[in-house]
Amino acid sequence: MYDPTSGDILIDNEPIASYKLEDLRRASAVLSQENELYPLSLFENIALGLPDCPRDVKAVKDAAKKAGAWSVVGKLDRGLDTEVIGVGHYSVLSNVPSDDSNHPLRKKQEELEKNLDLSSGEKQRVVA
Repeated sequence: MYDPTSGDILIDNEPIASYKLEDLRRASAVLSQENELYPLSLFENIALGLPDCPRDVKAVKDAAKKAGAWSVVGKLDRGLDTEVIGVGHYSVLSNVPSDDSNHPLRKKQEELEKNLDLSSGEKQRVVA
């Protein structure tokens, strides 16, 4: 963090300089407009933000609820087990002719694409 070059930054009417930098960093978060989901399940994508308990189902569900993503998860047939289609899935198709709709990889791609159709706001809640 940088000190302001002019004016004051106040948190609860206290100058920012009266807070410990460590505390400010711990209490801060950044939510980008451009969010990426990895080609993993929704559970695994959410668990990436929980490095202390990545396999804890309760912690992942709680995180999804706190971020407002639980309603997103609830509308999907496979819930947290829903697979996310990503760039990695497309790279294996580069040698498959585009007119070969019967190729097993094309069928898998179509299946994965149907699993998840999130708006940018829904995606933001999942990665939060």
